[in-house]
Order: sequence, then structure tokens, then C-alpha cells
Amino acid sequence: MTDWDLLTPGIGLTSIGIVGVGISLAGIAKTFIDGMHAVSLLTMLIGMIFLASGLFKDGFPSTGRAKSATFITLGFLVTFGFAAAVTVSGQVPSIYAYIGIMLIISIPATVLAVAFLSQPR
Repeated sequence: MTDWDLLTPGIGLTSIGIVGVGISLAGIAKTFIDGMHAVSLLTMLIGMIFLASGLFKDGFPSTGRAKSATFITLGFLVTFGFAAAVTVSGQVPSIYAYIGIMLIISIPATVLAVAFLSQPR
């Protein structure tokens, strides 16, 4: 299985999930918030799992071009996520608590990953 076999569905499912969450929180109908919101988040979560496994399939990318593509992709995801959180914060005030919890989890995970990556074998 190549990297693109994981990246393509990962990008597609993540994009569909992001659009679905945006539509469900746009205020079109109450039923969209209840039903479509959960399905879109599940689709986005599965897509992000495929996306992460496609980006880091054989370890962290080693070439400069692959590293820059990885950082650009992750940068777009983080930037879009924060922009969406600021936009939605009027309807969902707990979004900042969610971002804080994600940072509490991701910062130590990143430190551990970098520490284990930099150890000589």
C-alpha cells in the first residue's frame, strides 16, 4: 500500500467532514445540528486517521520536499481549524475548552515523538 492509497481517502473524508460540520453549524435547520453534525464529525475523524497514517506511514518524511509538504498540509489543517473555531465560537462557546484539551494532549505527544525520533539507534 503506497502513501497515496492512504492520503487520497484521508484528504477526501477530512474535506467532506469539514464541509459537513460547516453546513450543519450554519443554522439551516435544527435537525442538521443534531444528526448531520455527528455524522460529519465521524467522517472527519476517520479521514484524519487515514491522513495521519498516509503522512507518517514509514516514519517521518526524510526528504526536504516531503517534509515541506507535510508541514504545509498540517499547517493548513491547524489554520483552518482555528479559523473555524473562532467563527463557530458564538454558537458553541465550549470550543475553546476543546482546543485547550487537544493542546494538552498534543504538546506532550509531540515532545515525546521528537525525543524518540532524535535518539540514535
